[in-house]
Amino acid sequence: MSAPDGLASLARLAAALLVAGAFAALVVARPKLEPTDAITLQVHARERRGRLDPIWDETNLWKLYLRFGVHEPDPAEVRGERWIARQAPWLGWARVNAALGGNHAAPIAPWCDHHAASPEHPEVVPGECGHDGVPGPAARNEFVHGAGPSRTVDHAPLRTAVQRLLRSGVKPHLNVSATPVSFTGGATDFFAYHWNGAPVTDLDGWSGFVSGAFGALPDLGTAGWRASIVNEPNCLTLVGSRRVIRHVGYSGTPREYARTFVATARAIRSAAPGIAIHAGNYVTSLTFPGEDNLPAYLRALADELAASPDFGWQHVTSTSTSLYETPDTSLYEFVPVRLARLEAAQRAAGLAPKPVKIDELEIHASARRAYEARHAQPLDSTLFAASWHAAALRAFVAAGNVVSSADWLAHPFDSLHDFVPSPKARVYGLLGLLAGQLDEVPANDGTIAVERGARARARVRVAVDGGWTWQASGTPRFAPAGASGATRRTVRSRGALATRGHDTVRVLVVHHQNEIAPDASALAAALRRDVVVSFDGLGSAPGKHAGRRSAAKPASAGTDAPLRRCAGRTSATHAPARGASPRGPHVLHANAVWLVELRRAPRCA
Repeated sequence: MSAPDGLASLARLAAALLVAGAFAALVVARPKLEPTDAITLQVHARERRGRLDPIWDETNLWKLYLRFGVHEPDPAEVRGERWIARQAPWLGWARVNAALGGNHAAPIAPWCDHHAASPEHPEVVPGECGHDGVPGPAARNEFVHGAGPSRTVDHAPLRTAVQRLLRSGVKPHLNVSATPVSFTGGATDFFAYHWNGAPVTDLDGWSGFVSGAFGALPDLGTAGWRASIVNEPNCLTLVGSRRVIRHVGYSGTPREYARTFVATARAIRSAAPGIAIHAGNYVTSLTFPGEDNLPAYLRALADELAASPDFGWQHVTSTSTSLYETPDTSLYEFVPVRLARLEAAQRAAGLAPKPVKIDELEIHASARRAYEARHAQPLDSTLFAASWHAAALRAFVAAGNVVSSADWLAHPFDSLHDFVPSPKARVYGLLGLLAGQLDEVPANDGTIAVERGARARARVRVAVDGGWTWQASGTPRFAPAGASGATRRTVRSRGALATRGHDTVRVLVVHHQNEIAPDASALAAALRRDVVVSFDGLGSAPGKHAGRRSAAKPASAGTDAPLRRCAGRTSATHAPARGASPRGPHVLHANAVWLVELRRAPRCA
């Protein structure tokens, strides 16, 4: 499917109804509605909180060859040079899985090449398998064939895919997720993701293969690239009516994982030392007994690193995790629960906690699919998705230890569609403006787009008071032994991030709620609140600032609204549109995201 040009102009990003129906599983029982008195968000322009770094710098594109493989023309030939960077200018990296193959193998060929399922090949994937004995894209992009003395390696598919990714305008984050059967003793495990999750058994052969693969890339400029080894090595699931525990994506033991990680990291570093290597992405969920297994994997890794002569924990740049909202964990528990588990597991293994990288950030696919099946509408087109991402990034910024976050701009697990205009993409553009990462530029249709530009400057984060959360009683699906009773869980929040530059103050205002609240519903109306954004510490005389407001909103909501033309001596109260009361508060609807800007003006109308 061809990529639309809509992301080039974030002001035209589409949206429809707010998420409903299927998300009942994500929230606790509906509580009584909170009072409707106004909320004031007070921006203290002189109280610095450090620089706001654009940690929203990566996206997931799923498998490397599915986007950029030799079975299709180079996307840049159709979409133009730097097509991802133009559509999503806040991005610096794209995370791609199965970078070194492992998506096809001789043991599954009789079924995969005939588009059939079997115990060895449990899932038929149209974008990977063939038909009538003709190999499909997965086979055509494998670059390891045979085993032992007859093994052959062709790096051309890897180079082609990486070159095409670079033409898109972002750098690679190469995740070595799977292993060609040549290095697993012929063993296969295609239970998930249509890649071989069996562990490496031939470490010497594997190390040479990895060195050769990454050694074929340095002339492409590998400095600043990212790499990770194994996808969610400790991921488990429950299968069947007997709820048997099953590994997902990787079936090795903690010891096998640790040996593979160290051997792979050493090989990458020897061939392309400019690539940053991080540990993870690890799973930190606790939804059933036995799933809290991360300490065992990190203890094995610590032991293996201690025995390594030339690669240690000090060479790991960060640790990463995947964060998905599920019925047992809402986004409000990502930092205090899930990231806390990641840090605790490192300490338990005797490893000093590293900065955190979020390798996958999204609402879980099970909830998304249920919603889309019911409403025939992409979840990404909802304001729920927009405020969800804004609230998550606001929590990561406040945590202070998150250095990178990778979202899903598209969901190729279901289909190989490309980026689509969405309110959540607009949120990332607004975040880029907030941080000074992006500039505003006029678009051809008269709207405002964003892009990286020479005028973009890092901005100082300043204090905001008046944030608000609403909690209700709820119990996770699974709790540790000894836990009893309901816990207080946040289900709604309103708050802001604010920055100051040379002549502007910008405020990202976010209202997220995990209840079902379609735009036109009575509940959505009941959740609306009057919100005042007020400023102090501007340090200028009256009549020297003018403002406006941008929002993540449905396309039908019109253009961005100017705020009141002039601010007061030390504070400014903003109205949403022309003709509105210059001092009246604005009604903030459920799942809303604003970017309020107060700019120094030479004179006041």
